[in-house]
Amino acid sequence: MGRRTESDDRAAKHSTGSLSRRSEIEYCDNRLEDRASAADVGEITLLSPGDILLLYTDGVYDGSDAQDRGKLEDVVREHCLLSAKDICNALLEFAVSKDGYLLRTGEEDKIDDKTVSIIKKD
Repeated sequence: MGRRTESDDRAAKHSTGSLSRRSEIEYCDNRLEDRASAADVGEITLLSPGDILLLYTDGVYDGSDAQDRGKLEDVVREHCLLSAKDICNALLEFAVSKDGYLLRTGEEDKIDDKTVSIIKKD
């Protein structure tokens, strides 16, 4: 196994995830500031058919705006029958569209890198 770097630890500190189970979306904030080590890993027990595990960085959604969270959930719901790749692309499109607003309002410093990963069980 490779050695963890400081940038790996920084990226892990800003990762968030959700699990979509057909009718509900469960969030788990995986910020590691309060943990002993960035090597700590949460446990996912089972994914049932139709479940989507969504992992994303704070550049996609940082947890600060309930309205943005609702929009993020809508994107997942609207695309849940598509492939994991298509869901990722839709979520990244949503996140990048917010950057346009930040550019127009002079808030470029709030634009952050974006990463989305999806595990989908058909």
